[in-house]
Amino acid sequence: MQLNLNFASRRYVNRKAINRGYWIVATALLGFLVWGITQGLLTRGHILQSQGQLANLQQDQQELLGTRSVPLDSRRIEEIRRQFAQNQKLLDQDAFRWTALFDRMERLLPAGISIRGFKPDYEERTLAIEGVARDLSSLQEFLDRLLGSDAISNAYLNRQAFVSLRDAQGTERSALSFSVNLEGVF
Repeated sequence: MQLNLNFASRRYVNRKAINRGYWIVATALLGFLVWGITQGLLTRGHILQSQGQLANLQQDQQELLGTRSVPLDSRRIEEIRRQFAQNQKLLDQDAFRWTALFDRMERLLPAGISIRGFKPDYEERTLAIEGVARDLSSLQEFLDRLLGSDAISNAYLNRQAFVSLRDAQGTERSALSFSVNLEGVF
């Protein structure tokens, strides 16, 4: 048996195969790097798109709710209640149609009655009417018509007094001044 092995000689390494292996590994690593970068960029784009959609949804939610999220304390709650009461009062005042009231008063007003003023009280939901009647029977007829009306629940005569008035020709006449409170007008 003949042994040709010389342990002192150089080792036999297939450099071509090793270099090829290095290139394959480097190409695979480079491919993974490019794939990782593209996946990162795509994920970043999706995150930015999702954040934009979330901001739009939050804005839509705020528009639907009508208010923005605000930390509330007792002082802020009282301020909101005061603003709400003031806005409700304005809405009640705006909701009342004066032309409809004037039409009803025109139908209910008998001859010999002159209305001098209307004073609404929106909180009590009453209306004070001040006027002048030619005589007591005209005033009584006006009160009867008010009480007979379906649109008015109660009518109270607050005051009446005899006064002297001058007409267009300058003659002085006796008349009856009155004030009536109406409930159920509003």
